[in-house]
Amino acid sequence: MLRFRCALPLLLLVVPLSAQTPPKAESLKEWANRRQARHAYGVYLQNSKIGWFIHDFRPGKKNGKDVAVETEDFYIEIRREGVKTTTAIQTVTWYDLAGDGPVLGLEQTIRQGQREVKSTVERTDKGMRVTTTVGEEKTSRDLPASKKTLASQRQLEKWLAGMRKKGDTFESWNIALDIDDFNVQETVTWKARQKIAWGGVTTDVHDVEVRLQNVKFDAKILDDGQPLIGKIGGLLELKAEKESLAKKLDGQPVDLTFSSVVEVDKDLGDPENITYLRLEVKGFGDFKLPTSHRQKVSRKQGEDDVHIIELTRDARAKNETPLTREQRARFLRATNSIQSDAPAIRDLARKIAGEEKDAIRIAEKLQAWVHDNLRQTLGANATTALEVLKNKAGDCTEHTLLFVALARAAGLPAREVTGVAFVNVGKPAFGWHAWAQIHDGKQWVTVDPTWKQVYV
Repeated sequence: MLRFRCALPLLLLVVPLSAQTPPKAESLKEWANRRQARHAYGVYLQNSKIGWFIHDFRPGKKNGKDVAVETEDFYIEIRREGVKTTTAIQTVTWYDLAGDGPVLGLEQTIRQGQREVKSTVERTDKGMRVTTTVGEEKTSRDLPASKKTLASQRQLEKWLAGMRKKGDTFESWNIALDIDDFNVQETVTWKARQKIAWGGVTTDVHDVEVRLQNVKFDAKILDDGQPLIGKIGGLLELKAEKESLAKKLDGQPVDLTFSSVVEVDKDLGDPENITYLRLEVKGFGDFKLPTSHRQKVSRKQGEDDVHIIELTRDARAKNETPLTREQRARFLRATNSIQSDAPAIRDLARKIAGEEKDAIRIAEKLQAWVHDNLRQTLGANATTALEVLKNKAGDCTEHTLLFVALARAAGLPAREVTGVAFVNVGKPAFGWHAWAQIHDGKQWVTVDPTWKQVYV
């Protein structure tokens, strides 16, 4: 099961809060004072409320210095195969009010049940230092300076106020703590100006699309930038509400296992017996599906909204696709979650691999150890490889996270892959799943430590 990742707060960072038309000579501090506001949103899945999001922006102090403080509170309550799961995430970001308004620091706390993960980001002379604490485990990593600034957010406000045409884009930077790259690019695309009924009043809005980390956020926003409604990944819906209403959750939590599956029109039987599969899929819109030697994607002739996906089992490709030096370094790099440089991870990888030199054989040994030593459960969420190793439990995301860390520690370039896999949950469907890939020097090879498979 693919764990829900916190794309919502990240996506909303690009949308400015309500504001009046800025004066020409407005300083960054004056702009931050004018922008202070608090907005609340209900979060819905298939018309059922599953959580809320609060965004607060106002002047403040940090170490006696005037700063702008942005606070985001996100709460979600769901079920997964009948097991209730609650996730609360608070992110506080401090911005300098001098220059371009760079990020001075950030604190993020993630709570899932009794589990807590705290990350702090502090500015240093060379960039940023990220420290992650899970229980008694603490890891730190030095990264380049954040490219996100208040100036870019102010520029976005001016961009929205200008004359726009369909397809105009605005690019800026954001922060992502859970991926290899600390700085991630964010793109806002203007689509149209519309009139919608909101609160019984006909309201002019901008129809925009925001893309961040391959996640699409379609939103209706006002001239001043305040979002009224939006949809994330075509699945989660966001609605502006009074805070008391936004935080009111009614009824039983939605079961994400069944509400997020992709149904198919026939039972495929035992997936082990399938060597080729052709699917006709609707609903991807303009999302670019990945292709490879085993996955081909095309549009159905005469039906632009239908994708044809042809899949085969993984095998040796006809043409080699070696990694560049930069790509190899990226997929060997330790991160805050993939702690491949931690002594416990390095020692375990060395012990499992032994004297083996062949990349595929090393991958087979590593995935077998992960499969055989982790208890499969939905109730052991973890965000770092060390935490997974300590718990020795989890679902497909935990299995994949630990495997990727072990593979990188063993010298194999590795990455996590997310998608769908065939399941039968009372009806034939594809459910969200996570697995891994290692590069053996010639091509990417699929490895699924949850199901103990190589060349899936």
